[in-house]
Amino acid sequence: MMKKTNIPYGPSQRPWYEQVPDFAKDYVSAPTHDPLAVYQQRNQSFVLQQTSLCSQDFEIPPHGLSDAEQYQAMKTFFVYSAQQADRFLGYQVESRFAQAGPSLRDYAPVQSDLEQGNWRQVDYPSRIAPFLTMSLNNVGDPFVDGDFTLNSKNIERMVLDYYACLWRAQWPSLGYQPHNEHVTPAQQNESYWGYVLTMGSTEGNLYAMLNARDYLSGRMLLRDQLAEQAQCAQKNSRIDEQSEYFSVYPDTGEAKYHPVAFFSEDTHYSIVKAMEVEKIDTFATLGRRLYPEQNPLNQGEPWPDAVPSQGPTEALPVGSGAVDIDSLITLVRFFAQKGHPILVVLNFGTTFKGAYDDVPKALAELEQVLKEAGLYERKVTVKTDTGKTHEEMRSGYWIHIDGALGANYAPFIQMASPHDMPLPNNLGKNIPKEDIAAMPAFDFSLPMVHSMVASGHKWPGSPWPTGVYMTKQKYMVSPPDDPEYIGSPDTTFAGSRSGLSPLILWHFFATNSYQQQREKALYAIELAYYAVEKLEEVAAYWREKSLGRPEEECPPDGLWLQHTPLSLSLIFSQPSDEIIAKYSLAKETITDPNDNNFQRQYVHLFTMWDVSEARIDALCNDLMSPNALKPLSDVKTQIETPSRDLPKNHTHLPLKGRSFR
Repeated sequence: MMKKTNIPYGPSQRPWYEQVPDFAKDYVSAPTHDPLAVYQQRNQSFVLQQTSLCSQDFEIPPHGLSDAEQYQAMKTFFVYSAQQADRFLGYQVESRFAQAGPSLRDYAPVQSDLEQGNWRQVDYPSRIAPFLTMSLNNVGDPFVDGDFTLNSKNIERMVLDYYACLWRAQWPSLGYQPHNEHVTPAQQNESYWGYVLTMGSTEGNLYAMLNARDYLSGRMLLRDQLAEQAQCAQKNSRIDEQSEYFSVYPDTGEAKYHPVAFFSEDTHYSIVKAMEVEKIDTFATLGRRLYPEQNPLNQGEPWPDAVPSQGPTEALPVGSGAVDIDSLITLVRFFAQKGHPILVVLNFGTTFKGAYDDVPKALAELEQVLKEAGLYERKVTVKTDTGKTHEEMRSGYWIHIDGALGANYAPFIQMASPHDMPLPNNLGKNIPKEDIAAMPAFDFSLPMVHSMVASGHKWPGSPWPTGVYMTKQKYMVSPPDDPEYIGSPDTTFAGSRSGLSPLILWHFFATNSYQQQREKALYAIELAYYAVEKLEEVAAYWREKSLGRPEEECPPDGLWLQHTPLSLSLIFSQPSDEIIAKYSLAKETITDPNDNNFQRQYVHLFTMWDVSEARIDALCNDLMSPNALKPLSDVKTQIETPSRDLPKNHTHLPLKGRSFR
């Protein structure tokens, strides 16, 4: 029987027990503690958020909530969310797409005069709302409609073609067409394949790592499986439903089919998660297990967890966030010479510093190492569904581009060549031309690139997480199953997939021309340079205010302000908790570049296309108020304990750092 409790619950705050109908009391459990008190205690770091919402209004008692109670709860949440959206700066998402209209009744506050759109506005509320009355599900392959007819795959394909064009892939996606005289096998192999993600780039990264592992391990390719199925159908013979998971290792030894992953210390944690979940050895885990004293970066020293990023410079005192290519090449060469296939993740817009890896330079140097080791192209032995084995040529490496943020807007920056700057409306006039010229290539125009991913909720913006994963047809491996009842191959990472996300992306691209998107991208980058100027003014203000005071009691000199060229991200020393909460700034701890025994407490902000100069000005005004910035003694602290030793055969999932996805 349910324990009687007097814990208050719901908008009425009546005791829980009194609200439970007699017929249910033997079938439900009662709260052991007051949920409001527990959740507030667990979220002490976010107390400002907790106190802004009347959480009891959202508790759902057994009798439900009346229309009036639901309205009050939703109004409270909408006003809070709208207020935060109008000040949002700390994460790489568009917080506002269009001002709330009458359809949202009087939830909407008066329109802020800080936020005035400069472009044709997307209208998600009116364009997408009608589809909330039905269950759109894009289950299965986006290029095979399937038996679940309530889907938006036709629209998804148009969105994918749009991305393929921007990323200079061969499109449209041709699939496998063995008897089409108008399509050559080479065209089929080079054409793209991809899908719209239901999660953010994390899903795409997980799927890329899974495909890379299986491709490099010698698993049967999808094109070969389909060809074999077609031959067996003609002969009226039966084949097994599922291929062997890995290839049969030939006499050359396991290393040939044992991929090793490489990623920088600024890489997002979803890559680390993929290594653990999908049991992929990183150079660190394999090095510690098999070669503990042979770290080629520092002989006799422990293997680093990740490839080092570029070191500090005068302009970038905690480093740019881009991978150190010399270190990457040294580590890759060590394992390539031992016969291991190579899996490299490069970043295009790192999560905290917004850095762009120099992809062309990295690939050029990797190419030489891979050719020397016989991995640029190699023979692999593959076991087919019929049990036969055959040899085929494959690359002995996989290059994945994590372009969660940068891959969405970089094509439009590349369209703004230096000789076109500034644009007629003066956009870009404050961006150094040498920075524009330095934007590296990153896409499928580089033959060594195998896969890419981007987050749609970061750029161009979406009310919920989404994104795009893309590869080439020739790299697709055979899926583990082919469920007949959905009528579409199970080629995606997820099973059921959102049919609404393609509508969101389609509406944005249909509403914004290349020219408008070029303007959005330049506006966002130019705003970052504007933010640097304004924060330098804040730093000068506090430098003057700190004269004659002990250094430990003052904000760090210069606020440790740093901006990687062409990045939408700026980092600076942590302000007060109130300002962090007000502007939703993201926090990060970075080792002090001048003393490895200390760490610095930073925040970052992003100048997305929906941010205004007025919002930057408001932040900077707040940063010049008394006690707005934490003193040096609070933001520079000694590292009390060294990082823990990792198990020799496991990666670790970081509890902090590597930031938002």
